[in-house]
This record gives sequence, C-alpha cells and structure tokens, in this order.
Amino acid sequence: MTEKQTMDARTRLTRTAYLIGVVGEGPLGHVTFRPNGRVTSWFTWAQYRFSLDAGGRLSFRTPLGKVTAVLSPGADGGYVPHRGTAFYLQPLFSLGPPPPASDLPPVFVNTVPKSGTYLVARALENIGYRNSGLHAMDEYFHDNRGVDEAEIHWAPETREQTLPAHVVAALLAPGEFAVGHVGTRNRMQGIEQAGVRLVNVLREPRSLLLSMFVFKAAKVKPTPADRIWQGMEGLDAFKAFLLVNPVADWMAHTRVVAENYPFLRYEDLRRGEVARAAVGRKLSKRLPAGLNAALGTKTSTYIPGDRAALEAFVQDPDVIAYLEAQDVISCSETFWPQDA
Repeated sequence: MTEKQTMDARTRLTRTAYLIGVVGEGPLGHVTFRPNGRVTSWFTWAQYRFSLDAGGRLSFRTPLGKVTAVLSPGADGGYVPHRGTAFYLQPLFSLGPPPPASDLPPVFVNTVPKSGTYLVARALENIGYRNSGLHAMDEYFHDNRGVDEAEIHWAPETREQTLPAHVVAALLAPGEFAVGHVGTRNRMQGIEQAGVRLVNVLREPRSLLLSMFVFKAAKVKPTPADRIWQGMEGLDAFKAFLLVNPVADWMAHTRVVAENYPFLRYEDLRRGEVARAAVGRKLSKRLPAGLNAALGTKTSTYIPGDRAALEAFVQDPDVIAYLEAQDVISCSETFWPQDA
C-alpha cells in the first residue's frame, strides 16, 4: 500500500463501527478505533491500542505494547484473522470522511427532548462545527444525513439503525458533533471514555412538557394514541397527552443527568449564558458567540406562537396531582428551585 492508501485505510477504520468476534466462538461486541490509536467502545479492551502497517494489516496491542492479534483486510470492508487470536471485524456503519482538521473537541449534545437540542446544535455550527446528521438514543440512532432539517422529526423511525450511543459517538472527529437523548449512566460514561465531549442540556420539567405538547402536535407523525389527544382541545388534550407519553422516563433522564453531571440549563441558554463547567474551558470561550448568533433563528423544532395560555394547564389541580406522581414537581423543586 502507498502512504496515501494507508492513510485512507486508517481514516475508514476510525470512521467505522464494527462487530468484533472470534472465529468459531461468535461475536463479542462492538468496537471502534480513535485517531489517537485507542481501541474504544469494547470496554473489555478499554486500554488497548491499535496500529496499521504498510500492508493494511491491523494489530491489537496491550497497554504494555504486546501484539496479541493481527488481522488482514477482508473483501467486505472488514478484517479477518492473520495471526494470534482469531479475531474478525464486521463493518456495521460508516460515517464517511471526517471534517477538515480542527482544534475543537468532538461533541455529543445530550438532552431530554425539547430542552434545546437544536439551539445548541445551531450554536455549534455557528462556531465552525460540522453536524454529523446523527441523532442517537441509548441503543439506536437515526441517520438524518441528507434529510431536510424541517423533516427530520416527522418519521425518524424510517431511518433507524441499531447501534449504542457510545459507539455512534466514538466515530465523531474533532470539529464534529452529534445530538441525542441518552438517559443511562453507562452510555454517557461510554461517550466520555471515547474522548468525546458530553454536553448535557436540561429544561425545567413543566416548561418541557408544555413545549413537547405543542411540538408533537405540529412536527411528529402521530401514533394512534396521539390521534386521540390531538382530536381533543385545551386542557383535556393536555391531560390526555400526559397519559400517553413517557413523562416518568423523561424525569428519570433529568435526574440521571442533574445528579451526575454539570449541565446547561435551557433557561440560561435563552439568555445567552453558557456554564463553563458543562462544556469545558475551550468551548466556554467560543460557544457564547455561536449561541448569541443562534438566538432568534428558526431551528428544526421551532414553532411560532404565544405559549402564555398554556401555562394555566400545569396549574390545574388534577394535572398537579399527576405531575407529582410522575416526579415532575420534585424534579422542578430540586433542580429549578427558583422556578418552583
């Protein structure tokens, strides 16, 4: 292989998620390869490194540098055993060429839905980041590359692929970001272990529910259950909306983030404020400019209209009782005491 061919092979390797297995034993899990030579996503080998030789052969090395397996390129874009442990790699998903070289860290924007996902995305784009087009949940993702921004929320299940969020995030290059809603601690830790900056964003829970109520009615393809509440009006529609949506899950996600990580508050973002602890030193210097340029612009989730009339919905006694049972009131009082 020429030097350019070796570099191209290394780029493909670091932009592809693989299934790793042993011949005769079967698959072991997912694995990814970072540009700095680290093997990632397969936690069993969290400290292992890799190298590619001039022939395109892939070597796995222990933390002490011992080569335990060498794999040769396969015909399908994967790798087959050459010597040592009989590992094989089967390609599952490739992200394509990376953006131009950047000193900005790869970023995964993790939010509870309707907490400012695309406001932060627009802010990142404004400071030079490239949007990967991937929207990841804990165990699957939506590949929105090439999809018009206004259409990405209508039927995302048509673009769904099974791959854990930490594996998707490990494909990101410096100067690139993905977004998503990852609610489990182990997946968040996996994203960080891949060397990706995890930026968490949360919103006061009652405000979140009102925003989701409007959003799902306007932007998301309705399910049969959605058609019931969308055929109703006013407070009755909001009550039915609460009953058919995973409110308790959204609150559990909120608690996992708020109790374990610094986070950006949607309310602060709307004022142009960025908490340094939530984004790190380098981003804290650049992101405010991108955020201020993003404020007032239309994102894929923007819906015009006055929300003031909706505020009365969360003051209804029956709604308050239900929100208490779903941990909404407690979350609000604990993490947004100024709004409780």
